[in-house]
Amino acid sequence: MSSITYHFLGLRFSVLLAVAALAVALVGPSITRAALPAQSTSADDYATEHLGAPWDMSNTDVLPLEYTRRTGNVSSLSVANGVLSATATNNDPRVTLLLPSDPNVNPVVPEGGFSPIDTSLYHYLTVRVNVSKTTYAQVFWQVGSGTPFNGSAFQQVNPGWQTITFDLKAGGNGSSGSWAGSIQGLYFDPMMTTGDFQIDYARLSGAPLANPDNMPPVLQITAPSYVSGPDYATTEMGNPWDMNDASDVSATHSLGNISFSNGVMTASTGNCSGAACGDPQVTLHVGPRINTSKYKYVTYRMQLEGTQDTNAGSVARFLWWSTVPEQSSVSRDIVVYEGWRTVSLDITKIKLESGSFAPWSQSNPSTFRFDPHEFPTAKTFHIDSIMLTGDSTADGSFDIRYNVNDAENNQLTTKFYYDTDALGFNGQPITCSTPPSIPDSKYKLYLPTLVQPGTPGSGGSGDSCRWNTSGVDAGTYYIYGVTTDGTNTTQVYSQTPVVVAH
Repeated sequence: MSSITYHFLGLRFSVLLAVAALAVALVGPSITRAALPAQSTSADDYATEHLGAPWDMSNTDVLPLEYTRRTGNVSSLSVANGVLSATATNNDPRVTLLLPSDPNVNPVVPEGGFSPIDTSLYHYLTVRVNVSKTTYAQVFWQVGSGTPFNGSAFQQVNPGWQTITFDLKAGGNGSSGSWAGSIQGLYFDPMMTTGDFQIDYARLSGAPLANPDNMPPVLQITAPSYVSGPDYATTEMGNPWDMNDASDVSATHSLGNISFSNGVMTASTGNCSGAACGDPQVTLHVGPRINTSKYKYVTYRMQLEGTQDTNAGSVARFLWWSTVPEQSSVSRDIVVYEGWRTVSLDITKIKLESGSFAPWSQSNPSTFRFDPHEFPTAKTFHIDSIMLTGDSTADGSFDIRYNVNDAENNQLTTKFYYDTDALGFNGQPITCSTPPSIPDSKYKLYLPTLVQPGTPGSGGSGDSCRWNTSGVDAGTYYIYGVTTDGTNTTQVYSQTPVVVAH
């Protein structure tokens, strides 16, 4: 396996003994919402717009909690009822909001390499925090894994709940470096002393927030998406890789105790009937050779039991070949995070190990294999489904599918646009009509933020916007949605495009 090293903790930039002397110069009371200007209508919340859910301490898929637990100088870390709670074990506790991606991996949420922070759009970090002592908080960031830590000015915090805002471009006492370029790592240090603390939310925005307690609406476009287009196993063989039974798998290696129950494959390493137990493999059942120009997105849902240890084996990968295994192509590592996770990748763009025979677009695979981890010790894993899908297509119309929700149950207004790329939110408006409803099915795909019912390639789920494409030039288009609750606005591009062909 490849070696991955993450760098998390940097030295605090000022001597702690000098903090008391700085009290007069530092910002004293926390910033009040009444004193802030009106909120911008763009770049309202980085996590919502780029990771799929806000840092509201309820959806832990967008938080690298494992790294806070192990490298944050904290104990008793827990997340419950939308609040993160922990105890600082020394005077340098750290909560990781965004984890820098190792340059050798294929990045996924919650890694910064998945969607780095554009510092020209986002530079205000607002946190609602509860501390047990009067102390100082600070924000740190990294351009990438292993790069120097830069830091904000100190911000005084007092016992009890309060909302504080850092202008990461402002500098000031305790600051170091600059908030500029593209950022992959973001950290919040809630205190400079031992003791208990809690965090209700963190929001990274483009302007000071007029009402930070009002969380931004969440918009997820389910069609077009990684799973809305044609699915290889369903289309070519009539049998999706939904792990309903052993027919979805043609071979395994280094596995024992294999079972299929309620649409989940469960297997273990460490009881391999004499086989070597350090290279677990699941080779999927393939019929016709895979047309890589049509099928190019892979999505899997899996849980690997036990504690995450990236260097020891918490990494997965895909392999494929057209002739013999010696002429295989091997993806670089995909970090496996704790708990059930759904991961989607554009397999035409993933990083490959050196020596790989051919990229996906130049392959004609007869074999497609998934290696769920690389631990040499006993591990149990569960695979819910694997999908290999293509782009959604349209002639006269296309049904955009989407889910919206708002923590405060505010009334939402949502509009859609189409664009020739996935940049700038500068496309053409779409006038929606409502198509007939799609009946639910028993097949469920669990994406990071929401439960998405529907069969593979069925066209997504949720609310509908029928886009009349009869007058649209043939081409490839991305959809983006803009939803607002009157205070916050969320803008999201579709994961994949719609191919219009007449």
